[in-house]
Amino acid sequence: MAIEPEPMNVRYLRMRFRRFSNFIIVPKAAIDRKGKVVLYRTPDDSATHSTVYSRGGGSIEVEGDTIDHICLELGLREIDFMAMDVEGAEAKALGGGKKMLGHTRKVVVGAYHIVNGRPTWPEVERLLRRKGFKTLVSEDGLVHAWK
Repeated sequence: MAIEPEPMNVRYLRMRFRRFSNFIIVPKAAIDRKGKVVLYRTPDDSATHSTVYSRGGGSIEVEGDTIDHICLELGLREIDFMAMDVEGAEAKALGGGKKMLGHTRKVVVGAYHIVNGRPTWPEVERLLRRKGFKTLVSEDGLVHAWK
């Protein structure tokens, strides 16, 4: 499953994975609530759009939803491996997945972003430890977590 809010990225994912009947694309932003959210676009880099900060590429309004609600809608009861890179919104995205984190075995979060002058990895690590994960933070700010 891929959760992706930016319409052009969703289009690319659909083109790339159209042959795989078991691959689900959810055209939403993973956040801590259900509803509309502003997605700030990054000029010339579709991989670094953010719901947290602007890099001067304009913005669009997209649907946001929680990981818990998305998994409930899809009938998913457990996650073997979750990878996340949400450009500074890591805590919000994980906060919207508190129930599913209880049923997740391994997680890797790209938490190398700076929000309000602070790196995001310490908060991500704390949140995952509170959910029962053992963690390791790599030098490049990736938070690895497992049960």
